[in-house]
Amino acid sequence: MSVNITSIKIASNGVWQGDNPLHFAFPLLILQSVLILLLSRLLALLLKPLRQPKVIAEIVVSSSPMLCFSNFFDFVNGFF
Repeated sequence: MSVNITSIKIASNGVWQGDNPLHFAFPLLILQSVLILLLSRLLALLLKPLRQPKVIAEIVVSSSPMLCFSNFFDFVNGFF
């Protein structure tokens, strides 16, 4: 799959103007970063009783299959 670099927009005019922020690069990057951080913190809390360090949770989250796709929502929409 080829991507035309010049067709990727960085920022939107906003939700109030009718733009979907997830169709733009920067808001999508922020959302994916927050999702990765939240999942790694949650997994770290779940692994705490097993005396595993936070880095183990970060490795598991970073190697999860959802990160192999360019967009998490395309991954989810593939199943539904």
